[in-house]
Amino acid sequence: MITDNEAMGDDFEKPQAKSQVRQRLHAEIDAKWADLILLGCFFCSGLIDSMAFNMYACFVSMQTGNTIFVGLGVNGQPDSAPRYSWAKSLAAIVCFALGALFFSTVHRFFGPQKRWVLISSFALQAALIAIVAILTTIPVIPNEPPVVVQRNDSKFLTFTMPSSFPGSDFAAITILAFQSAGQIVASRALKYNAMPTVVLTSLYCDLMSDAQLFTAPLGQNADRNRRFLGAVLLLCGAISGAYLTKSDAGFKGGLWIAVGIKLAMTVAWFFWKQKKVVANIMSNEKAPLIPRFDTSHARADPAPRRQRCPSKKTALKVIGATAAAGILYYGVPEVAAQSKSKLCLTPACVHAASEILYNLSPNYKELDACTDFEELVCGGWRDRHDLRPDQGDAFTGTIMSENSELLLRHILEAPYPKDSQHSYFSPMQLKTVEKSADEQNFDKMRSVYDACMNEDKIKSLGVEPLLKVLSEIKQAYPEGDAASLLARYGVPGLIATGTGADDRDPDTVVVSVAAPYTFGLPSKERYEDDKLVEKYRGVTVQVLKALYPDAKEESFSKIIDFEKKLAAASPSTEEREDVTKYYNPMSLDEANQLAPEVDLKGLLHELAPKNVDIDRVIVMAPGYQSELSSILKKTDSEVVMNYFMWKAVQAFSGYVDADEVKPYRRFLNELAGRDPDSTPERWRKCVGQVEDGVGWILSRFFIEKAFSAEAKKFGDTIITDIKTEFAKKLEATKWMDKATTKLAINKVHNIIQKIGYPTKSPDIMDPPSLEKYYGSVNVSSETFFQNALSVRRFAVDDEWSALGKPVDRDQWGMYASTVNAYYNPPGNEIVFPAGIMQFPVFDVNVPAYMSYGAFGSVAGHELSHAFDSTGRHYDQNGNYTDWWSNSTVDAFRERAECFVDQYAKFSVPGNDDKPLHVNGRLTLGENIADAGGLSASYQAWKRRSHKKPNQDLPGLEHFTQEQLFFVTYSNWWCGKSRKENAISRIYTDPHAPKWARILGTMANSREFKESFKCEDKKPTCQLW
Repeated sequence: MITDNEAMGDDFEKPQAKSQVRQRLHAEIDAKWADLILLGCFFCSGLIDSMAFNMYACFVSMQTGNTIFVGLGVNGQPDSAPRYSWAKSLAAIVCFALGALFFSTVHRFFGPQKRWVLISSFALQAALIAIVAILTTIPVIPNEPPVVVQRNDSKFLTFTMPSSFPGSDFAAITILAFQSAGQIVASRALKYNAMPTVVLTSLYCDLMSDAQLFTAPLGQNADRNRRFLGAVLLLCGAISGAYLTKSDAGFKGGLWIAVGIKLAMTVAWFFWKQKKVVANIMSNEKAPLIPRFDTSHARADPAPRRQRCPSKKTALKVIGATAAAGILYYGVPEVAAQSKSKLCLTPACVHAASEILYNLSPNYKELDACTDFEELVCGGWRDRHDLRPDQGDAFTGTIMSENSELLLRHILEAPYPKDSQHSYFSPMQLKTVEKSADEQNFDKMRSVYDACMNEDKIKSLGVEPLLKVLSEIKQAYPEGDAASLLARYGVPGLIATGTGADDRDPDTVVVSVAAPYTFGLPSKERYEDDKLVEKYRGVTVQVLKALYPDAKEESFSKIIDFEKKLAAASPSTEEREDVTKYYNPMSLDEANQLAPEVDLKGLLHELAPKNVDIDRVIVMAPGYQSELSSILKKTDSEVVMNYFMWKAVQAFSGYVDADEVKPYRRFLNELAGRDPDSTPERWRKCVGQVEDGVGWILSRFFIEKAFSAEAKKFGDTIITDIKTEFAKKLEATKWMDKATTKLAINKVHNIIQKIGYPTKSPDIMDPPSLEKYYGSVNVSSETFFQNALSVRRFAVDDEWSALGKPVDRDQWGMYASTVNAYYNPPGNEIVFPAGIMQFPVFDVNVPAYMSYGAFGSVAGHELSHAFDSTGRHYDQNGNYTDWWSNSTVDAFRERAECFVDQYAKFSVPGNDDKPLHVNGRLTLGENIADAGGLSASYQAWKRRSHKKPNQDLPGLEHFTQEQLFFVTYSNWWCGKSRKENAISRIYTDPHAPKWARILGTMANSREFKESFKCEDKKPTCQLW
């Protein structure tokens, strides 16, 4: 994998001296319900336009009318119009366009939904209206409509204006037209494109075309409500404007009312709800790009931070570049379309440039890339992003994952998209039978989500559903039966079991038996922390005592002593990752004799299909099983039974809302450095529940909205380019003998690349295939706890159903929306879900050095896993075998040791603030993959750019394209982590902290050092 699931920013961030007001102003607002504020703009538009028409015979907001007036005017029509009145309409159009350019430029560069941007925009609109109101009050501008006089010698009317300076009407028109663009740009920035706040033609059409216009309840058709209110408010504004113009208040009275409305909107933006940032990243593949864990981090690196002062020159450059981009793109589109232009000024490029500039340290020009590159590329990112109370860490991938979550939430909370035509497998393109299955799949997915979101029902049930499961465990005891019951729900009791490709025979499915990955605390090393263990013991006793008030505390307390013994007997994280240690094939009888008390035969018999006989298993930790037998012989049966019950509480307590289990949740939060009482927003949890349960159905709807054939083609091109370059690197490697080199090159060419989503097992584009796949999943919108058990049972049955069949090489180990990637050694395949092929890591519309620098390095990373400390043991067909010569193995180990020593020098502050060093051996495979992937991707991009040169990005003249390749790579790893989270990762995560991945990988890159002209250009460590 590329990353861990913690959101990936393994470093402890020192508190920033940033005021709460400043933090609030720089946060993004939650766009949900923001249309309530925007509705006020309809009234303002009607108010000002009706007064402007009375005063000047033109509009200032409604440019459709002005365009018609210009067309009539240039032909001298209509006869009743004052001479040259069309020029006023033209002036309004031009100034409105300039206003749109200005406001959109500000939103684009500083953040479309940033609070301070919206406040500034509406404050400026209010100020501009106030200027006209003041000029009217003085009065420099007339406050009353002109008097119409018919001249006898002319067909034209003469408009006699009250005393004012010449051209005063043009001053008012241009100012009011300029400001009116701000509110429309804001509606676009907040994604309410259907709220023009001015033109009603399309709004009336959409309103009357709404299929649920008269049937949907008041609170269940926001689009209809919004359209209706918009039309009503515009009409009310027009009526008010007409009345005020003829009243004593006059033009100025209406303007001051408009000022008040705009100021009220300005204040409303300040108090509006803040958008929350971050997401969860899950994966289950053998060599994922991102580690697995919670979703919380903060820089644990004690390196001092420099004072950051944003450069005025930098800010001016950003604004200048944006203005230029906007003028060229909106004002002169034919210039922007010239493919040979050195500077890319498309909206996608401007967006990409602004993202990079935001991530850079404010004083990046003063930093030395050769010694402080991580701070240079990520200093701004840390300033922009704060961890939520329920997060332990976050990084760029977290933000991407959250964007995917928001899209998934929209999918789950919207009706079935029957009118969608986004892709060739959209609902509109499906046959009747397929569409029926598609709707049923959608309903099943919605049932899982709706049940999870029904918090009132969940609270009313309390802890009762959990107690029923615990009662079943009690009745199923002794050990074997209780372990089988838990295993049916995917909970390992004393032994973890599973199925997968046999490393020695990758076309055959085999059973594996291992020690549980954790027993309660994150790693076996944490059981050596006496203070932590006692706190954990107290929580365990408190929870179980609340569930069983009549039981003795002593029996619950002994659970932790039992856990400590099991943890001590289990293999280390490093040993779990080493195929040479975990591949131990045995007959089932031999494996059963290691710990007969567990009754492994009975356990596997319960899990396996009834028509399959198991005679051979892979025992991944034989030493643990032998020690387990000894431990069980010395442990009271009551303690073991309570241990099983405690495992059930750990697994299922998240499905209930009851005070009895809250101490355990608080403990988990504290363990990750999160706020003890924090909890993710309910919809986030429920999106995850749907993905865990019926993830391929959800993937089907995600793909339809978020992925394209063009993206898949570009991804294929990048990966193919990298495979070509990696093969060349192998061919040029001096320490591999020729025979091994030839086999290695064959392995590269034999690697299967899967991109976007699966088309088999299941085919997510085929609704009947998905319906059949999830046919055994029984869910209801009323039974959340039972749904959770059902989908867990389905996952176990699905895994074990593969037994007795050939390995299905079409299966994927990650859902399509996952922001991650992986290499599977037995399958010799690299897999890239559509979730990771999103901005800013991947974009077909930006210069290639961005996609090659970020996504390309991800692809190279996964490909490099085929030759790291684990992948090198598997040949081109996925067989675990010794295919390297002894001399090549020795040379590899010598060079790999350099990586071990290099990363072992990185550290995070431990609990006592003493340095806690990275385990260079545990992280070896990932560190090798980072170095190899970056180098291969760089060479692939250079070769591709010779054929098709890249354009530059605006505002980034400080960097060459080569340097921007490394900037975009490192931006992917920008993150922050809480201290406790960083400590846990040191023990459990095969990935180094994010900041260390930047510094270590750059130190190992000759290309990086050459592009930034570092004095020492020799890589610290190098394999390929």
